[in-house]
Amino acid sequence: MTMNFGAAHVACARFLRAASGTLTLEKYALEPLPGAAEMDDQEWLGAISAVLGDFQARGDFQGPGILILPGHLSMNRVVRMPRVEPAQMRRIVEFEARQLFSPESGELVWSNSAATPADDGLETVLSAVRRPVLEELCSRMDATGFTPAAAVPAWAAVCSAGEYNHPEAAGGMMLNVGARTSHFIVSRGPRLLTRIIALGGNMVTGRIAAELEVDFATAERIKRKAGGATSFPPPPPRECMAVQLATEEFARRLGGEIARSIAGLIDGNLAGRPSLLLLSGGGSRLEGLPSLLEKFAGFAIQRHEALRRIELGTAAAAPGTEPDVPPPVELVGAAMLASEMKPGELDLLPADWRRRRALRRGRPLLAAAAVMAVMAPWLPMVVFDGRADAAHRWLGEIATPLKEMQQLEARYLDETGRLTEINRRISALERIHRARTSWLEFLSDLQERLTTVEHIWLEKLEVVAPDSRPAASLPRPASDGMGVMVSSRNAARVTPDATVRLCLAGSLFDPEHPSSTVGPGAYDRAKAFLSGLRESPFVATVENSRFDAGRPGLLQFEVTVVVAPQRAF
Repeated sequence: MTMNFGAAHVACARFLRAASGTLTLEKYALEPLPGAAEMDDQEWLGAISAVLGDFQARGDFQGPGILILPGHLSMNRVVRMPRVEPAQMRRIVEFEARQLFSPESGELVWSNSAATPADDGLETVLSAVRRPVLEELCSRMDATGFTPAAAVPAWAAVCSAGEYNHPEAAGGMMLNVGARTSHFIVSRGPRLLTRIIALGGNMVTGRIAAELEVDFATAERIKRKAGGATSFPPPPPRECMAVQLATEEFARRLGGEIARSIAGLIDGNLAGRPSLLLLSGGGSRLEGLPSLLEKFAGFAIQRHEALRRIELGTAAAAPGTEPDVPPPVELVGAAMLASEMKPGELDLLPADWRRRRALRRGRPLLAAAAVMAVMAPWLPMVVFDGRADAAHRWLGEIATPLKEMQQLEARYLDETGRLTEINRRISALERIHRARTSWLEFLSDLQERLTTVEHIWLEKLEVVAPDSRPAASLPRPASDGMGVMVSSRNAARVTPDATVRLCLAGSLFDPEHPSSTVGPGAYDRAKAFLSGLRESPFVATVENSRFDAGRPGLLQFEVTVVVAPQRAF
């Protein structure tokens, strides 16, 4: 059984797998979560609990199931490493996880995919999810009669379904559009690159609501009616126009993110450029979205046929045939992963729940062992003497080999000391490499956060010495419009042991008030930018934020960023 906990719906399916590998869909159910766009995590969990309770009351599903986690709960990162032994590879992966997710805090659960060969080494995908939300989700499942057997990120299920249903599209791209986020995946042979894009179907609904001045629920109904392939009676022209404009804007932004991802992920990493994209997800069912994505992204678009190689059982209706029911792409992919995953591989289930799962599986064996212990305590006594004699003879025979093994052990300890020194040198080289690449990673992270806010640019980026602070007034650096002014006049005075501070100054344009004092929306976007900075893995804290709305249409800002110690440049 597989269970997809999406941002706006809950879907469950039960599959049977034949010896030949063919999947048969026995039962399928999908329940939407009304008002999910305005829910926080606790409200979302409460809605899921109610749906699971309904499933249990109807007797549709029960027992162990594989969880599929939505994109808004998880984060992913591709890690590249040299070709090393499995033990050393595990240490490298754990090191990268500590740098990315800080697992010591206990706030995140992480796992990684199987390492695959790359041109210059190995690659793996690290995935993490917030522990409190995942443990609460597992508890609510357990309370309603569902046992968490494994937890996988949605991107892995989408990738597995694409490789199973469309083997002819191997080496292409996959895009799964959800309510809050979209998963973009590039699969080229054994190599895999993935990215979560913070754009989903809720963006279209929100734009319709703003255009027609209606609430979110009404806008969602209008989107489903006007955005479907067929609708009778046809919706009013004003509603059709609002849906069309919202869909075009969504396709433009999503296509731009895809093109940017291809440029950032593939150039210099993968040979060639994919030409086909498989489109799936509930947010992708808008009429005309594939053609718009082809226009803005520049790739051929093909809808993912979720049931292409799936047989339907007698009790299963064909899901995905109604306009409001998304095909179970993730459910099919999770069913394939269930038979391919090695223990612990890309499984985000917390350790406590893994132990519970193992205990439940081992109960029959424990019961059988208890029965044997009660009924046959005298059996060892009967054969003890014979076995003791055999043991003495065996000890005499292995005396010489044992001495040779002790000599081998001494050599092993010597080689282990050499390996420890080699590992120490590798760690030193890794620290040097990380220090050299920190600036590039920080600027790339900063660019993503500027792109998210929109209409905002930097005019100065300056390293602040430990014994100085930025001036009290906003800086007015001379600029010819060529980009961000970066100053390092204080960099030489920053010691490796000192806290590194960066002074960021720039402007934010308010398109709603281009010739007057900026409105509240500009301040909200500036605060969103500062909030994004605080969430950056490169930033420990943000200090001395100041704003100046003296120029018409512009909100100038200045902020001091304290670089995280583990990300020191």
